[in-house]
Amino acid sequence: MIETGPDPTLESLVPRPSTARDAVLVVAGGLLLVLLWFSPLVARPALLGEGYSGGNAPVDHAVLTFVELAPRTVGSVRIDSVEAAPGAHVAQAWVVRDRPGAAPEGPWADEARKQAGEGDDDPLPASVRQGEDASLVIAWAIDDCAQLVEGTEPTVHLTTAIGTRAEVTLPDMSGPMFDRENLLASPACLG
Repeated sequence: MIETGPDPTLESLVPRPSTARDAVLVVAGGLLLVLLWFSPLVARPALLGEGYSGGNAPVDHAVLTFVELAPRTVGSVRIDSVEAAPGAHVAQAWVVRDRPGAAPEGPWADEARKQAGEGDDDPLPASVRQGEDASLVIAWAIDDCAQLVEGTEPTVHLTTAIGTRAEVTLPDMSGPMFDRENLLASPACLG
């Protein structure tokens, strides 16, 4: 019978336990996580550039708003949702861009295309990349005109490329009550 034992040539390839090496790896991993957390493009992506534009218009019993996006992020960022505003909730929201995508459904689809320009649409959640030409279109359903607050800045929930969640505040022009006089005279508030 042949006895087999550990092969001395393979044993030299197996790393020996080292407390110092393990400590260095833990510190390096922790430092990498801290650097990623504080990196503004990863942990706190931006959706708007310095010279953003947008607009809004009452449509049927809702308000349709849009804001042009200029994402600053590493990789892509997913726009998950838009928070409700006082007196209104989000009926639908889309990212409109110049590439094939899913067309929005509902009474605001044609108006959304007209407001944001020609292009194809992706309902939320939708991802955008840095440098991509896109607009965020929001159809606000008005619940109570008396509760609407002028100057409301909507909050958008995002998921970054590394899976962390972030919130971004949009300008008031993308909220349901940017143009008070026009809104109060529209079917959205007149019933």
